[in-house]
Amino acid sequence: MRIKRLKHVWFMTVLLSSGMFFFSCGPPYYFLKPNTTSHDFLKDEYECSREVSQYMYNIQLYEGGSDYDKVFQEQWCECMGIKNWKYQQSKTPCKGCFKADRTDSDCKGKL
Repeated sequence: MRIKRLKHVWFMTVLLSSGMFFFSCGPPYYFLKPNTTSHDFLKDEYECSREVSQYMYNIQLYEGGSDYDKVFQEQWCECMGIKNWKYQQSKTPCKGCFKADRTDSDCKGKL
């Protein structure tokens, strides 16, 4: 009975691990804006980071603590969207595709 239970636990562990592997794999996401250079991307990324940092400072100063990382990321993605950046999956880097230094997974489905 104990061996059967161990086999069942092992099977479930392998099944869950392989499921996580397949769902986490796939082409990476890139920020895309036609007819842009890496300078344009870095400039917009910097401006959004600066603007959102100031916004977050004011929020914390006047309203108290919040979920800083989550709110910062949401606001940053919104800022990049306002600057007409799209966030798309691509098998290979393309012309006008750029990766952000920060964790940008919150931008999926928003841009």
